[in-house]
Amino acid sequence: MNFSFKLSRGWSVLVLVMSMGATYALPDSLSDADRKEFLEKLEEIRSSAEKSSKSRFKQALIAYRGAIKSDAAAHALYLKCVEKVNFTDQKKASHEFRDWKRRHKDRQDSAEFRRALQHQLNWLLLTVEAAANPKEMQSLGSEALKKVDAIMADHEKLKSHRGILQQNVLSSVYAKAYNIDGLEAKDWPLAPLKISQIYEKVVMPPLRKLASISKLRVAWTKRIEHEGLILKNWSAVPNSTRIGLKREMLPPAYEKWKESGYLELLWNKEMDCYKAGDEMQASSNMLAHLAKYIKHKQSLKWTKDFQELMTAGLEEEKKAKSSDNSGK
Repeated sequence: MNFSFKLSRGWSVLVLVMSMGATYALPDSLSDADRKEFLEKLEEIRSSAEKSSKSRFKQALIAYRGAIKSDAAAHALYLKCVEKVNFTDQKKASHEFRDWKRRHKDRQDSAEFRRALQHQLNWLLLTVEAAANPKEMQSLGSEALKKVDAIMADHEKLKSHRGILQQNVLSSVYAKAYNIDGLEAKDWPLAPLKISQIYEKVVMPPLRKLASISKLRVAWTKRIEHEGLILKNWSAVPNSTRIGLKREMLPPAYEKWKESGYLELLWNKEMDCYKAGDEMQASSNMLAHLAKYIKHKQSLKWTKDFQELMTAGLEEEKKAKSSDNSGK
């Protein structure tokens, strides 16, 4: 009986496997024709995605270029983008947007806020250009500095809204509304107040050669100026009971930078120019820097830097002479 039960069970399993085989065929390998067909379908999908992407960028560029003309236009586009991203796309009722818009007008909307939006949108537009032409990104350096200069000129208006200018522009509602928040912008600073990145990644690299030393020095001077202005204009100043004293006081963060970060940037400027080929002038400037700030806490580091540069130069000269002698 037990054997009979096992045999019946075995037949049941066999019948089940056979019936499954009728429904589920064994896996098939792809033929060359199959692969070609899949590649053709892939190309159709890619082409469609590319057309959609170009259309999206075109619409974004048209909207952005129109909105950067004034802070009022930038704000109007901001409202449209907020409505789309935070309300329409979220399937929220229209009255919810109207309620938000009323609160926004009472609490946040101001001439200063609108100016900050205009500067942010300017940087987003430049970011799109950099992403579209990555090989020509560094050619946008002068345009990037113009936008930073414009922000510095507006520093009094922008102080309470500087957070907008520190925000990644690809995470802004402007970018999200036009679905370009996934844009690839490798090595491009994504906020206009990323001062060190703007200089290190965009402005200075093409200037680091002997033929452009004077321009490299000017760029360093401008960088130091910009980094100082951000701290001087936007850092907190202690409260004072004396009339007019607070206006005359410099922010502690700026004074600390002048004593440390500023001097370090001056040193880095000469190191950079030396490596770019301006060895004599940079060496003289570094020695003068050391003599003037010999008691500074960074003087030992600077001394080591200078010694390493000179030693490396002597070694290179020694190798060059040895190579010349061996060739004779």
